[in-house]
Amino acid sequence: TGKIERCGNESDVSSVDIEDEGYWAADVAGIAGKSTGKINLSWNKGNICTDAGAQGNAGGIAALGSEIINCYNSGYVYGRIYAGGIVGGVIGEQSIVENCYNAGEVASKYTVGGIICYPDSDMVRRCTMNNCYNNGDLVITGTGSSTNIGGLICYTNGIGVNINYSYSHITPLVGVGNTFTLNNVAYKSLSSMKNLSNLTGFDSSVWTTDPNINEGYPYLIALKDTY
Repeated sequence: TGKIERCGNESDVSSVDIEDEGYWAADVAGIAGKSTGKINLSWNKGNICTDAGAQGNAGGIAALGSEIINCYNSGYVYGRIYAGGIVGGVIGEQSIVENCYNAGEVASKYTVGGIICYPDSDMVRRCTMNNCYNNGDLVITGTGSSTNIGGLICYTNGIGVNINYSYSHITPLVGVGNTFTLNNVAYKSLSSMKNLSNLTGFDSSVWTTDPNINEGYPYLIALKDTY
């Protein structure tokens, strides 16, 4: 468990293929490969890449994470199988991603999610996303089809997923699965996302905009010094 707070990465991070040793280092992220505790007020600007392992989870903040609050990713993220702008796979019985955004390109051979790629069906009972947005590009590089892309989450994996007040310029917002509920979740054009009033539910004490910061898109006030 434990807690990670005010941690930032601006370096490139990539996996190491050590298959000959009987192990593939497959889970790669800017802040944590795997976190079962809380990650708060953290950011990634580095390029994240894993092309090793049978799974290949990649995320801007965490490859596998349980509670991610007040974080952003602006780096490129590539995962061989699973890639998410904020987190590859969510874990923990009651996982949550809140007040986060992804601005980086996210790519995979098979499955890509703007914020979350998928919830782990062996570990998660319920997954919640609150007040998040994605304005990064999502790209499939292999044999997948457009159904492997979700503007907010790629697939629900049979888990109850609740998404509230979250937005993306890419549809479908949920790629695959029908075990989800949406509350004020919508497509928004890139230009409309620059106006905070268009993002219903975003707290002006948490988020603000400035044409000279974050290319004019909403940013987290508590992380203003990181831009």
